[in-house]
Amino acid sequence: MEEKQRIALPFPEAQGKRVNRRRLLAAALGVILLTGGTAGLPGAQAYAQTQQAAATIDTAKLKSISRLSFPMRDEKGKLYTVYIFSNREKKSVTSEDEAWSGAQKGDVVYSGAYRAALAKQGEKSGKVQSVRLSLESVNTARRDSFRLAGDGKSRPDLLFLGEPGGSNADFVYPYVITNGTLHSLDFSDAKGAKRSKEGVAAPYQGIRGLGGGRIQTRVYSNTDIRYYFSTYKLDLATLTLRHVDDCYRYSGDWPSTAGARSYLASLMGSAKKHVLPSDPRIKIGMTWAQVRSLLGDSRKKRSDEWFEYVGYGKSWIGYDNTLDAGSRLPSTPVEALAFDLGTNENDWYLMPEQVREWLGTPTEEYDNPAEEGHIISYHCPGGSITFEYEEEGSPIDRVTIY
Repeated sequence: MEEKQRIALPFPEAQGKRVNRRRLLAAALGVILLTGGTAGLPGAQAYAQTQQAAATIDTAKLKSISRLSFPMRDEKGKLYTVYIFSNREKKSVTSEDEAWSGAQKGDVVYSGAYRAALAKQGEKSGKVQSVRLSLESVNTARRDSFRLAGDGKSRPDLLFLGEPGGSNADFVYPYVITNGTLHSLDFSDAKGAKRSKEGVAAPYQGIRGLGGGRIQTRVYSNTDIRYYFSTYKLDLATLTLRHVDDCYRYSGDWPSTAGARSYLASLMGSAKKHVLPSDPRIKIGMTWAQVRSLLGDSRKKRSDEWFEYVGYGKSWIGYDNTLDAGSRLPSTPVEALAFDLGTNENDWYLMPEQVREWLGTPTEEYDNPAEEGHIISYHCPGGSITFEYEEEGSPIDRVTIY
């Protein structure tokens, strides 16, 4: 059996970059699907010409030829059945040599060019849909495709058609019924720019519904040794799932608090107020004597090109580095506030991509040779806030407010 593969994540910006790997995966699946013998569904091939000539199919026929079917309600609460079928479906049984994380030995896997038909409750025929389905195979031993129930208010039922992408994740493609038609949905970034029709979620219960028209996905990242949760909000007008929040967690349990978007907004709020996020009592401009009266003395020190910092836990108070501790006056002002982001279970884990998405285009980005890293910087009224990291792919390790 194969080992867990790295799921390269999972931001909407990155999803479009997985296309080549997706095609390679499809090619690998093709070997599994086509080498074990084939068998069409009863009557499917004979019905092909009839289906192509007609826009509707009797529901009795749809039930007999469909590989998958799902009850779904549209945005008005009307109930439909979505039938997924292929006129030329092929069957294979996975052998021991062909087994991988997406198909165990003995699994029955079907493949074909799948289409959808939509039948309204009580009607005796279903209408073939024009939407293109991103589905190439169905493993009957897995539940990669499923209906996510709506919230009864701002989000109707959603259909996710999925295929295995490895031991950690499925590739998922969302669909919705509106105005009596099945539509595909696009994942978009925080600004609403469409990125991809493909999402990533953990196999089995890797997507849940939230209130306010939102859904949340979960997937494990081997590289980050954490679960990545991403939240999207449905916009029926644009047929998109818009990215509205995300976070990394050690635990795979669904988070009950806001994610990186809210946290970064709070950091920017602290920068605008010129206060230390972990202790708002400490402000830029207050004196060394005032800091000592609140936090006491500390022997923990470090310095950079501009400031000498005195450390308290993970927080750092920066003073003019031309003055050593012996010559620093009680009236010496605080000029910088910093704090380290650790990698422990309860520490915030932020990636540079998250900073750029939730705070927008940086004022500047540059290398920091003195610290052998990189800096993302944003100006704010009367100051700035910076985020430091070692290299692309590594998390933010320090935040500084000036």
